[in-house]
Amino acid sequence: MKLNDIIMYNAKKIKSNTLKKIIAFLLMIICVIIMLSAITIKKSMNSYINNNFKYNINFRTLELLNPDEIDDIKKMENFDHVVVVYKMSEYIASVTFDDYKNDNLDGDVKLIAYSNKLMPDIIKGKMVENDNDIICPINIITDSSVGAREDLSKNDYINLEKKIGAKIGITYYNIKNKTAYADELIIKGLYDPSIYVLDKNTCFASNKKIEEININRNSYIDSKELMFLPRIIIDNYDNVKIVKDNLIKDGYIVNEMSNFDISLINLINIGGSIIIIISLLGLFIIIILSTLKSIKNNKEELVILKILGFKEKDIFRIKYNEMFLKISLSMLIGLIIYLILYEYIYSLINETIALNFKLVFAYEFTIYYILIIVFIFIFVYKKIYKNIREIRDI
Repeated sequence: MKLNDIIMYNAKKIKSNTLKKIIAFLLMIICVIIMLSAITIKKSMNSYINNNFKYNINFRTLELLNPDEIDDIKKMENFDHVVVVYKMSEYIASVTFDDYKNDNLDGDVKLIAYSNKLMPDIIKGKMVENDNDIICPINIITDSSVGAREDLSKNDYINLEKKIGAKIGITYYNIKNKTAYADELIIKGLYDPSIYVLDKNTCFASNKKIEEININRNSYIDSKELMFLPRIIIDNYDNVKIVKDNLIKDGYIVNEMSNFDISLINLINIGGSIIIIISLLGLFIIIILSTLKSIKNNKEELVILKILGFKEKDIFRIKYNEMFLKISLSMLIGLIIYLILYEYIYSLINETIALNFKLVFAYEFTIYYILIIVFIFIFVYKKIYKNIREIRDI
């Protein structure tokens, strides 16, 4: 018997499904959608949190509240797990990008100090070479409230791919007397802000340039005072507590710039895993019940197929392909619905500037699909051949 005949035979049988079979078919689709959605949510949340810990400098930064003298900074740079120590005045500053200020955006850009060990991966352009060089997001939103404004959309993005090497005019003001300072920075390279979980108005600049800006902004303050509250950048989030404890033992008062409740990660992982397991079990149970029901109610069909001259291997192929087609079709429909939901939610996230979040596709679906198909083959093989043996002598 030809494979085409077997497929056509099964196609006709699928059309004649009873209500119970249709319900089972719909339940399989639902299980597939739930499983894929759970995988995506789990992977996306873990990716977001891990990127925060790995790339977001704030989660690896300690603030020293009581340094005695500038020598403390040199001393702390020799601590284990410390990447670099910046004075407060050379760590962060805000400026206005003159050309990217409009009625909807205030033009504000946050400059964070870079070092060779802190630079993000450059996806376009080159590494910095001079004090006026900066590294910016590939798509930037020049607004001081970018992380909180819900009215911003992707239309407010400014793509900087064609601006590599271009000079950007900046303005900033003295806090006390409002004197305006003008300068030029050069966009040397671009990075992906979604990977580094940074606000989309964050650029990296030299610590010397940042300190120059802060001194001009705070000229009424003794420049020596600006060294207070240094920022200590740690190599890894897991080592933040170690460095913090060592500093406290040395008599320093230390504050974490940002922290995160690890229990939330565990809750997401456990919850996602439970949903995935339940969905898989649901699929297996439906397959088992459907197969048993089909075999129990179709012994007469097996006899007829035997009388019509079908060989045992052909009968097995018919019954196996019947289940294979049902499972594959249900998973295909479930995958299509999942893809529609994925694209819709992905577009919503991209539209929402406040969410620095990246949706991760559930590629593990292929593994689960293969697992299910192997399971179907083994289970159906045993059950069908048991019934075929019973009618062997007909």
